Amino acid sequence: MPLQDLPQLGYEILFAPDSVECIGQDPSVAKPKVTDQGWFTSDAEDLGQHDGDKSYEQLRPRHIRKWRDGKSETPEAENELVKFLRQVFAHGVRQDMVDSNPAKAVEYISIGSTGFHSWTREEFGKYRSRWPVGTKQRLAMEMLLLFGLRRSDVVVAGPQHVRDGWLKMTLFKGGKKTPTVIEIPVLASLQSVIDATPCGDLSFLATGFGKPYTANGFGNTFKRWCAAAGVPDNCSTHGLRKVGAAIAAKNGATDHQLMAIFGWLTSKEAQRYTRAANRKRMAGEAMGLLEEKAAAETAHTANK
Repeated sequence: MPLQDLPQLGYEILFAPDSVECIGQDPSVAKPKVTDQGWFTSDAEDLGQHDGDKSYEQLRPRHIRKWRDGKSETPEAENELVKFLRQVFAHGVRQDMVDSNPAKAVEYISIGSTGFHSWTREEFGKYRSRWPVGTKQRLAMEMLLLFGLRRSDVVVAGPQHVRDGWLKMTLFKGGKKTPTVIEIPVLASLQSVIDATPCGDLSFLATGFGKPYTANGFGNTFKRWCAAAGVPDNCSTHGLRKVGAAIAAKNGATDHQLMAIFGWLTSKEAQRYTRAANRKRMAGEAMGLLEEKAAAETAHTANK
């Protein structure tokens, strides 16, 4: 039976009399599934191949650390997984289903202020030079930058979501529990790229078979496109989203405007970008005052 909702994680927690089952809805986060028959992750080549015969009672901190350090859509996702499992096993302890909570011994990852790498002008230049307008690779990059979508959403976006020059779609993150709908204009520069590129029937980005990409499949494919363009490994899909937010904030977008564009439910994420933009803006203004006063003060002192 459902015990509690964790909409911020996109997970539903279910407990059966003799099992703990965690079903993840976000494909960008490693999804552990723990039962009395054994536990494994969604990736058959990961823990499932080696540890699928273990009972959940044998789950140890080192296994959770391996999950934690797996795939993630955002820097916080790895810590969210640890937090999620702490709550799952805490309930298991209260219900006498397990004797201890292995997730409590797993540390949160210290996240620096920079997070994902923001693409530089040189990196944009390399990518655009290798993949001109009209290629699927170029369309993907421009959509990530100018729509500001996560990869789980960019693979779904298609012609059916656009009407009268506006993109309207429900974001994947949050799922059915906390659905978030965004409505953003399709910029003329992006529309011109879309018009020049062969697209799928239901998604702008389609595989060679005309089918939409999966989020993880697209992420891996995008890495190969970046490598072919000579772009460093740290240039990611999320890095493009970060650049878009930084550019918008730098040009005066408010917290709530960023929330509307990027689908954030709170201002916490938006404030990272507006604070940085405001600091730079205020520093520029203050340095002008410093220059004027420094010239006056030093000249006055010299004349004494």
